[in-house]
Amino acid sequence: MNLLATRDTRWMTQCEAALQAEGVPMRWTHASDRNGAYLDVPTSEAERTSAILSQLLAEEIDRHGTRDVPAVRGPLLLQPAFATALCLAEA
Repeated sequence: MNLLATRDTRWMTQCEAALQAEGVPMRWTHASDRNGAYLDVPTSEAERTSAILSQLLAEEIDRHGTRDVPAVRGPLLLQPAFATALCLAEA
């Protein structure tokens, strides 16, 4: 059963190491366009594999922290500094 698709070779290595440590049989199959690979595990191991990879991803997110997402701003014309500069230029 193909459980995961990725192009990131570092992530592939981490997944492979975690699954081998837990004794989960797995193999990587290359995508038909050769731009990625699929993680193939037995159907009976799908739930356990999903739990292991979820934990691995959570640890990866914790390690790198959340990225600051810039706040959504309104249009430039409604920004106070721009509106002030426009009014001063008009005057």
